[in-house]
Amino acid sequence: MPPRPSCAVRCPGCRQLTAQTGLCSISGQRFCQNCLVTCTGCGKQVGPGFYVASPVDRMPFCRDCQQPCASCGQMTPIVVKCHTCGAQGCPSCTPRCHVCHQYVCKLHGGSVKGCGHIVCNDHDVRCAIGGEVVCPACSEPCAVCGRPYCQDHVLTCSQCGVEYCSECVRISGLCDTC
Repeated sequence: MPPRPSCAVRCPGCRQLTAQTGLCSISGQRFCQNCLVTCTGCGKQVGPGFYVASPVDRMPFCRDCQQPCASCGQMTPIVVKCHTCGAQGCPSCTPRCHVCHQYVCKLHGGSVKGCGHIVCNDHDVRCAIGGEVVCPACSEPCAVCGRPYCQDHVLTCSQCGVEYCSECVRISGLCDTC
């Protein structure tokens, strides 16, 4: 084993020997320059274990810059607001609409049955036949009448083999086009 230089210290983050160190503002520990990050919120230098990466943009935030989420109680570095009512939450409990990418609370958006996409009330599309929620990102409107329809109200034309809303396929099994 080669002799250890007297000026080098072992970084507690990466376990490498280094002479290029800096202090973590939270713990007071010495870390190598590669392990230290600058907090996006306050500008402090912090080492591994003393910061979290934002779930939105992966930027580092120290423990001092985190706060409990008003909605779910988890510690979070970022607070987001519902674009409809302004209710605050963290990105974990306040998802984004799949269409407009705005944050929405549980009152102003929800998960679409089947695909699981989150859709805000502004982009809520309903089946023209039964009123069920239809995902605007996953569902094409009926090619005959142009209205949205859900999987509960779909029929396939026996001649052309294309799926249409159940009101555009007749008892004979043919679509209105055929």
